[in-house]
Amino acid sequence: MATNARKDPGNSSCNSFGNLSRIQPDTGKDVKFSYRYDLLNRLTYVLDRFTNNTAYTFDGAGNFQTARYPNLVTNACGYNALNPLTNVSVITASGAIASFADTLAAAGNRTNLNEIINGASRTNQWQCDPCYRLTNEVISGSAPAGSISYKYDTVGNRTNRTSSASGVTNQTFVFNSNDQPTNDVFDSTGHTRTNNGNAFFYDVENRLTNAVVGGTNIIIVYDGDGNRVKKIVGSTTNLYLVDDRNPTGYTQVLEEKSVSGGTTNLVRLYTYGFDLISQRDARRERLRCRSVFGAAPSLSLLDSQPGKLSRKALPSSNTFQQQACLRGIGREIL
Repeated sequence: MATNARKDPGNSSCNSFGNLSRIQPDTGKDVKFSYRYDLLNRLTYVLDRFTNNTAYTFDGAGNFQTARYPNLVTNACGYNALNPLTNVSVITASGAIASFADTLAAAGNRTNLNEIINGASRTNQWQCDPCYRLTNEVISGSAPAGSISYKYDTVGNRTNRTSSASGVTNQTFVFNSNDQPTNDVFDSTGHTRTNNGNAFFYDVENRLTNAVVGGTNIIIVYDGDGNRVKKIVGSTTNLYLVDDRNPTGYTQVLEEKSVSGGTTNLVRLYTYGFDLISQRDARRERLRCRSVFGAAPSLSLLDSQPGKLSRKALPSSNTFQQQACLRGIGREIL
């Protein structure tokens, strides 16, 4: 790993079996992680420099069973006889604060989800066409409730969305012969050049480098391996310490800094196990732990003193699209 919001493997080391045991970048003094594994080389323990720890367990079939996060919230998973995930409970010392129960069709696709979050219950029902494309969902119980239906053209492009659920608008799309939406403008290589008055520009390796969104200029800088290490939005520069040696198997952002008015400040720190575990807001010294509810359409960040989940409830078709883009973990476009 290198300098200035950089890719920086630094002092990463492995145990005798080749498993990653420690990450301590040369340039990120606040970034330090250690990892432990069981006899089958499965990750079981993650410790950050603030002594926050996360522990994982597995059942006899090797399925992921529990995850205990630094705020002492535990996710407990249950499976059916064929081993797909069917139940997830989110538990604190005072009891369960959320539960999710799936019903699966013979092909393995989900048809129902019953969820209870902070005492509020909601039921999701899904119907698919023979190609397993979502055609209808009904959400009942806590808001947003309603029904949403989808239509597709002969090649699978979604042409319509009709919704009675609050916060989910009706949509209509028309596509050209290249299966591109006609309300956007594309270049010859298929990149979006304009969308609703926003403009986008790319380099020779087809990476987004510049954009004008809502009148604000955005510049994105990459390192030699193609990882985003800098983003300039207006007069503010964001720097990212990037790591490609972590248990997720993907390149992730471990540290985020902001430069404004010539001053560089630490903004956030991220801890990873099998996925994002937590983010620490350096400005407010606030730790937030991510709770991943398995197959349930939910993605939450819980404060270090757990009580209620800070999740905005969204219908299943929008949850991963709108909530998986957690700021700073390198998954958002801009």
